[in-house]
Amino acid sequence: MEISAHPVLSMPLTDGSAERGGIVVGSLSRRSGGLEQILRNLSLLHVQGHDLDTDRVLGNGDVLPLPTYAFQRDHYWMDTPKSSGDLRSVGLEVSDHAWLGAALGLADGEGHLFTGRLSLAEQPWLAEHAAFGTVLVPGTGLLELALTAAHHVGAERVEELTLL
Repeated sequence: MEISAHPVLSMPLTDGSAERGGIVVGSLSRRSGGLEQILRNLSLLHVQGHDLDTDRVLGNGDVLPLPTYAFQRDHYWMDTPKSSGDLRSVGLEVSDHAWLGAALGLADGEGHLFTGRLSLAEQPWLAEHAAFGTVLVPGTGLLELALTAAHHVGAERVEELTLL
């Protein structure tokens, strides 16, 4: 812990301490100081795994255990319904494909932009295509997207598809 009127050495000390498993906190700063700031910085040390003698710091005060994660198992936000507006109102052509949401011809007339959404919530069968715990889009699904885009621009087939 740097103890000075302003933690000017905290930054240079922090650069090398992390590699050795350390943490640097200042005791005071120009804009805030006093017991509140010292307790805040002692808290930073505590959450990094350093033991603190709370009786010496807090006197006879009660120490309450803090949860490790504030929102663990409790949701404080509302579920919002999925909204789907009219894509035509923003100049997009709507696609009938489940993955390909919309298409747009580029302004220079030299190509097209296709957009869509893949989601395990909307396509739960994707979870069956996992390797080492990572969900992957099957190559045939990507080929189907390319073929749908090809049909949209008037092409009859996808001649070549390279996946990297």
